[in-house]
Amino acid sequence: MKLSDKALRIRADIVERGISHCKGITPKQMETILSLNNEYGYNSGIDFATGKDMTSLLTIELQDESSVPKVIYKGKEIKNRVNVSFDWDTADAHGPGGLSYAIEHMETGNGQVTTNRIERRCGDHA
Repeated sequence: MKLSDKALRIRADIVERGISHCKGITPKQMETILSLNNEYGYNSGIDFATGKDMTSLLTIELQDESSVPKVIYKGKEIKNRVNVSFDWDTADAHGPGGLSYAIEHMETGNGQVTTNRIERRCGDHA
């Protein structure tokens, strides 16, 4: 098994940071952990040094004007997107600002297709 740069880098960070309970993990074991992480689609976003969850709430990526946006919500990619909207206003002398987003997506289960919507409105948008 060829070890990835990422596995070697993580192993070096474990040693450098002195994370004693992980020091026994070899680069080969780290490669297996990373492989399983990718297989199951985990995007932990956990800072190993502090234990703090660093996962972004919402990430929207757009390659160009005609592409379907890639949406990651709470660390999980939302598939089968139907509609994505995002609006944000700064807080200033005219008001507290606001945020609203909505993500419609299709899910299948038990032989049925369901449309789900993730939505949030805050501040002036509420």
